[in-house]
Amino acid sequence: MVSEKRIAKGGRRVTAFTMHTECQAIHQILVFSAQIDDANKMQGAALKKEVSALKNLLETAILPAAKKAEFRGRFSELQEGIKQAQKSAGAASLQLKLNEAVTSADVAVALCQEYCVLRIDDGLDANAVREAASLVIEKHKYLAVMLFSVDEQRNKVLICAFVPNSAAKQGLGALDWLQGSLVPINGTGNSDNDGLAQGEGSNVAGFDEAMAMAKAYAAKVFAK
Repeated sequence: MVSEKRIAKGGRRVTAFTMHTECQAIHQILVFSAQIDDANKMQGAALKKEVSALKNLLETAILPAAKKAEFRGRFSELQEGIKQAQKSAGAASLQLKLNEAVTSADVAVALCQEYCVLRIDDGLDANAVREAASLVIEKHKYLAVMLFSVDEQRNKVLICAFVPNSAAKQGLGALDWLQGSLVPINGTGNSDNDGLAQGEGSNVAGFDEAMAMAKAYAAKVFAK
């Protein structure tokens, strides 16, 4: 039996296979089961592509309803595995980018600089940029830092600046430092009055100028 459906009060339609069609359905079940087993051995893009193709085939295949439901359940398990793998890969990639920001700050400190202006890996969201700044701050409490992340596809630039008390006493304010760099990227920003300021702009073409202005402003303050 393939399906059973109510068509009117007291009436139901039952669809079933006999003889040749039944043999074809049994063969299809064996083929689908083997293909899903093979898909279980795949990873990454290959797995994602295979699951998508098999799902499309399943929708048009002539199979018993119970078997279709079973295969859909197996596909769901595979898709959940894909999501978990993507999540793990994304977390590992983000951690690598955050570590790179800290390493760049290490170089600035080794050169006895009182500030650093960094372009970290492109495409990070505001939370990731702030997290990168937090990691730098945690390790280098006396270093003024400004981080940029560029998303060229969305024409967006994110900025996060932190100014420790030691730098603030020399005249470097987080919001003042940030605002100069917002102009070239047509951006807006704000500060939480705790040495941290954030902003974003919608003109990627102005990024180089924004970064140059950030460096020039900090250099001028610390040169006093």
